[in-house]
Amino acid sequence: MKRNYNDNAKPIEDTSYNVHDTILKLADMNGYGLNALDLGAGFGLLSMGLKGFGYKVTACDLDPQRVKHIRKQQIRCDRLDLNKKLPYKKNAFDLVVSCESIEHLECPCEFMREIGRVTKRDGVLIISTPNILNWYSRMKFMLSGEYNNYFSEKEFIGDGYHISPMHFFQLRWILETAGFRIDKITSNQFTGLINTSGLNIFLSSLLMLPLRSVMKPKDRSILEGDILIIKAVKVK
Repeated sequence: MKRNYNDNAKPIEDTSYNVHDTILKLADMNGYGLNALDLGAGFGLLSMGLKGFGYKVTACDLDPQRVKHIRKQQIRCDRLDLNKKLPYKKNAFDLVVSCESIEHLECPCEFMREIGRVTKRDGVLIISTPNILNWYSRMKFMLSGEYNNYFSEKEFIGDGYHISPMHFFQLRWILETAGFRIDKITSNQFTGLINTSGLNIFLSSLLMLPLRSVMKPKDRSILEGDILIIKAVKVK
């Protein structure tokens, strides 16, 4: 993960619209007696939400300012590089949350195996990542060779920022090989058939409209979702 990637010390969600709310809706709201791990916790707003559900939360982040801020909220927070082995025991957590971290990492497969190692059997993983399989990303890739705005050329310069785009089929395979079964696929927001949020996106939605009926997979979250959010259960 890129070091010192954000010097902003203000506590913000630092993610796309409605991601945190969607993740919290997927989590068990009765978390009393359960252990939760927030990987790449940012300023800890998601960790605080989980703590409000009763979870005993362990957070981690690479940025020292963010680690310091989370600790002030009386939440354990470890400073970790998620490219490395997680310093937690096997089967330690009932819930693991990874909010837009995997696309920043050099070794997504190893990261997922580590998540599988520290998650209890029947435990839950909720993971989010930018969706490169939606119709806008497909159009942009056809025209420019870039998946979407999250993975433009500038993201791969120097230390890099978004360096591991996750195709849904790839992410599903990584989850399964780490011992997880997908329980739910959703998104923070949907584009709709005609998107008027910007001129380029509006024109793209018109151009792609005739092809939408034959595009696969048919899942709306994959075809229209901005940020993919997946809930998975540890089965082995």
